[in-house]
Amino acid sequence: MYSNIAEITSYFRQQYKADLELFEKGPNQGGHGNKEHGFNTHDFEFEYLKDAKILNIPEERRTIFCVFLALEVALDQIFYTYDKDYDEFKEKHVLPKLDFCGHGNVTRNPWSPFAYIKKPLPVVVKIATAVFLKDVINELSEEEQKLFKAAVKNDEDFRVGFGSAVREVVWGMITISIPK
Repeated sequence: MYSNIAEITSYFRQQYKADLELFEKGPNQGGHGNKEHGFNTHDFEFEYLKDAKILNIPEERRTIFCVFLALEVALDQIFYTYDKDYDEFKEKHVLPKLDFCGHGNVTRNPWSPFAYIKKPLPVVVKIATAVFLKDVINELSEEEQKLFKAAVKNDEDFRVGFGSAVREVVWGMITISIPK
């Protein structure tokens, strides 16, 4: 499931925000950041925590949910890191934040939930990125789009693994036609 353009597009446009609300209803597992829209990697440790937030999401949607969550977190982190007007940006775009709990080996890397959740195929990440670009990035101002593209080119989180799949789509190394 969630392996082709139609399924992934439909999920993002019709189900993702509802799943994000379900996810946020779980108990906060700690962390130092934004408690209202924040979470940390403990929220994905369902093997160890019976109240992990990810358990609010049906199992068949967890991987695709985490892909889009990682893309939103990455977008927020890019603007936090590179935009001198981040406060203005975050007022316009309320995005989830991945927090570091204060111990352990998992950091704020947007892809870190996949240490606990079934990993997506790279093609799924590429299709999801194309959908995300069409629906979210195109809503940014021209300056914000330039900053995003430059950050994806230079940021560590986009050099290997799932991040490199995102980079390929953002830089047009591959193109995917997404329905309206």
